Amino acid sequence: MSDLLSLILVRNLKVERPGKVQLALESCIQWGTDLFEGILGKENSGYIPYLMTVDCFWLSPTPWG
Repeated sequence: MSDLLSLILVRNLKVERPGKVQLALESCIQWGTDLFEGILGKENSGYIPYLMTVDCFWLSPTPWG
């Protein structure tokens, strides 16, 4: 289900004139990056993509509860 949702959200991304969905996604990514960089510091920024992925799974609803 999340694969289908991500394909729908990222199919029309543009460099020149981004749409509202793209701006919202980029804003969320930047917020998460700033949050974890503030906690971990710049020297441990390699862990940020992993932590953001874990948060996506943690915050997404699961079919078994």
